[in-house]
Amino acid sequence: MYRFKWALLWTVLIFVLYAIPGKDLPHFDWADLISLDKFVHAGIFFMHFLFLAGIFLAGSNDTFKNALFIALASSLYGALLELMQLLVFEGRSFEWLDILANDTGIILALFTRKKWINHPIFGKIFRP
Repeated sequence: MYRFKWALLWTVLIFVLYAIPGKDLPHFDWADLISLDKFVHAGIFFMHFLFLAGIFLAGSNDTFKNALFIALASSLYGALLELMQLLVFEGRSFEWLDILANDTGIILALFTRKKWINHPIFGKIFRP
């Protein structure tokens, strides 16, 4: 239950961040926005994958096939939120590069998941 709570909280936090109207976001110089925004997207979805992996890949379930399924679910969530920014959320826009940044974070987490989930300090966040 502990792992589920953190994964759900992180998923809701991502939704809230995506739903904030664009006019309410801090303004950065365009060059700063590219570097900062894409790293934020990658970091958010890196953590999203690890939270989900901590729930669904515990013990013998941690196979690459299962991890790919979690990666796909996280990626689809990010793409859906981008689509919602285009169609639903006020003052936001759809960006393919944001999806690429999300997926970059997911792929990094996919291939380093065991290191993070089993880490003596950081792993406590992802496992019971």
